[in-house]
This record gives sequence, structure tokens and C-alpha cells, in this order.
Amino acid sequence: MGDTLDKIKVTVGIGVIVLVCGYNLVRCGSKLSSNRDNLDTEKSFNAVMDENENSISISLIDGYSDYNGSTYQFRTRDGLVVLTDSKDSQLLRVDSFEELSSYAEIFANGNSDKVASYDELQGLSVDVDYDSFTKEYFDMNYDFDSVLIEGEDGIAIFDISSWRDWDDDDKVQLSISDGPVILKDMGEVKLLNSENADENSIYNYALTLAGSEDRVFNHSDKVKVYK
Repeated sequence: MGDTLDKIKVTVGIGVIVLVCGYNLVRCGSKLSSNRDNLDTEKSFNAVMDENENSISISLIDGYSDYNGSTYQFRTRDGLVVLTDSKDSQLLRVDSFEELSSYAEIFANGNSDKVASYDELQGLSVDVDYDSFTKEYFDMNYDFDSVLIEGEDGIAIFDISSWRDWDDDDKVQLSISDGPVILKDMGEVKLLNSENADENSIYNYALTLAGSEDRVFNHSDKVKVYK
């Protein structure tokens, strides 16, 4: 009786293995025969779009890094480094600035006035120089001097003295210069490094997110607005 039960267990076990292997082979075959990018070959994002109720912010970028979770980092053409969350923003690969603007207008319900271009505010060229590889695998930037915090009435700009995040969630802790230490969801803030950026970079980036000057609240000593 015992030998019979052992044979049944072995037979059932082999059957389960065959079924699992067969399922995985069929699943693999389905993926390979579909339009799914099985090798993740797209590493050439050259633009970013951020959307909210008041504005659609667009910018051409020179490079980006992505991480575990929903955060990624990008660098604008004039050197502003932004650490942000992908919940409200999108990395894009576009062939022209017109293509980027037209795509953004879809999310603005066709209202081009709602689309704000960081490059145009900064006086940068909007010619798209297509680079086949913009992903940066070795991210050595951990310095951020400012933070944008989004509220119901607009975007507030603060200097920060330190920050930290965690690998297992999307919280971020910020020490506001001459202010409190706060803990927030990464989706509600944007960390900025403006060390190598052009004048007005922080303010104009905040302006593209806020939609109008009366919705930008500057509490940062680093931000100088030249008009």
C-alpha cells in the first residue's frame, strides 16, 4: 500500500511539474510573439511632462536615472537636476518640440495656454538633438539644495539642509533651512540641485508647475529672479 501511495505522489508531482513548465513555455511564447518589449530597449528618453490641475509642465532633458519604486531623476538642458515621482509625471522620447507640445495639449484638453515650457522660459533652444542613449546608470548626485512642495494654493520653494529617503517606500524626510523637519510622500515634493543650472532655473521650473506667478511662494534664499 505504501509503495502504491509513493508512486501516486511521484506521478502527481511529475504531472504538476509538467503543467507548470508547459504553462511557463506557453506564457514565454506569448510574450515573444507579442509587441511587448521583452528586452527593455528604450533608454533614450529626452523630455519630461508633469501634469496637475493648473498646469502642464514640459521640458527637454539631457539625461535621467530611475530607481526602485516610483522615483526617477532627470537633468534639464541647462543643468537643473530634479528628483521626482512618476505618479504625476512622464518621461518621454520625442522627435521634435512640436511633438512634445502637441502631446501635452492632449492633457490640457487642447488648451495650449495651460502648457508651460521650461525651455522657453529659460531662453533655451527647443531643437531636439536626438540622442540614442540618455539613461545614466551611475548616479553620483545625492546633493539637493532646494525643494518644491505642492499645496492647494500653489508651489512653495524652500532651501533644505538635508534629506533622506528609504528603499522600501516613497517617503522622504526634509530638513527645511531655518524651519521644521518634515516627512512627506515623494509624490508631493520635488528635490532640486541648482548648482550647475542657469539663473532663474528653480523659479521658472516652479512656475511651469504652478501655472501663474501668484501661485509661486518663494521661501528660498537661493532663488533670485532676474527680470
